[in-house]
Amino acid sequence: MLAWLVAVVTMWGAAVVFLTRGTWRLAHAVIVGAVLGAATMLVFDATAIIRVNVFHDAIRHRDDWQNLVAGYRQSGFRSLRAYANYEYAALTPMVIALGTIAGAISGGVGGVVRSVRRAYSPLGNR
Repeated sequence: MLAWLVAVVTMWGAAVVFLTRGTWRLAHAVIVGAVLGAATMLVFDATAIIRVNVFHDAIRHRDDWQNLVAGYRQSGFRSLRAYANYEYAALTPMVIALGTIAGAISGGVGGVVRSVRRAYSPLGNR
């Protein structure tokens, strides 16, 4: 999980370096990073919800779903699928917010890297 997180944050930083190549402003890098982070987490979260619905019968008996199934039994929902969708959808704002924050931080780092690369580039301001 940590390797995945490092890879995603590194890709955000590299994308920020590429996308902000025409500007000197760190704020632009932070904004681009935040947008990339939010968009990435939105896609990942939507994919997780789709996975729950498509493979519902296959994953309902997995060990990592036992807490969700236990919560479903106490919830009063009539359908495990509806309860799982509710649980995943309830976490969506937090997932997107965390992605936005992590993206903004990696954007800031990418912006600093871009500025340092420009300052020490033998080719000048490119």
